[in-house]
Amino acid sequence: MAYTARTIRLVFFSGTGGTQMAAAHLASALRRRGVTVFEHELHVRQPFDDEQADLLVLMYPVYAGSAPAPVYAYLKSRAELNAPAAAVICGTGGGDAAVNRASRQRAIRLLEDRDCRVVYEGMLVMPSNAITPTPYNIALRLIKILPEKIEIMAGELVSGVTRRIKPGIPAGAVSAFGEIEKRGAVLFGKKMEVDERCIACAVCADACPTGNITMENGKPCFSNKCATCMRCVYSCPENALSPRFMKWLVLKEGFNLKGLEKGLAGLEETEDPSFKGVWRALKPYFQVPAADNKAIR
Repeated sequence: MAYTARTIRLVFFSGTGGTQMAAAHLASALRRRGVTVFEHELHVRQPFDDEQADLLVLMYPVYAGSAPAPVYAYLKSRAELNAPAAAVICGTGGGDAAVNRASRQRAIRLLEDRDCRVVYEGMLVMPSNAITPTPYNIALRLIKILPEKIEIMAGELVSGVTRRIKPGIPAGAVSAFGEIEKRGAVLFGKKMEVDERCIACAVCADACPTGNITMENGKPCFSNKCATCMRCVYSCPENALSPRFMKWLVLKEGFNLKGLEKGLAGLEETEDPSFKGVWRALKPYFQVPAADNKAIR
């Protein structure tokens, strides 16, 4: 069944900036095509207005094979979504790996429970901010190719392309198991350590999208609302924050998306990226359109 997308409500959750960057590109690409776009970041400090729209576009990074907890909280908090149709676009550092293929399924079920028909799915690849860093030359190319991928998606959304993906039973099982990570997220955020380098700048508290951090007596204090986005750890100007639980998630060298963007100026087009080990799975991403070839039209 065809759908129209003259007005789009773009709702996104972003941890360390990748999804925010992708959402900004998508909003710009849609507006160039004459679409009215209402943007909203899922952040505790941002009030929410449910504008009526033809299409709801939901964007988020993949966390352990599923959506971040704030995405589910948003969907569950609304009896109606004021949009007859929806698109779900997620970002991941691992590409089309089995752990990511079913990362939209629970969000899709929640959308459909609220009478919102899901007509489009898509996946973007962004530099990894957890466990293992993306090799530098590949990370730069992921940022560079992002606008091109977004243009393809924007064109399909405006044209009313229907794109649904069958992840398969094994991928669904991996994603379901990954939901356990959300329990660990609570401990990750609640057991955060603050060392003597802290200067009480409150950058972490202001950045936290869930309101997990408050400033008390000049020091950040942590609650049980963490989504493991790691924005606080990577945004601290003094590197004063570190988790006591799930330390292996945090990249030792940190993560700075804006720093990577600056590196684009020195990118050598003739340099061949090294797709070795687990990064071999990303090679096809640079050769095919943004939307999955397994899509059902």
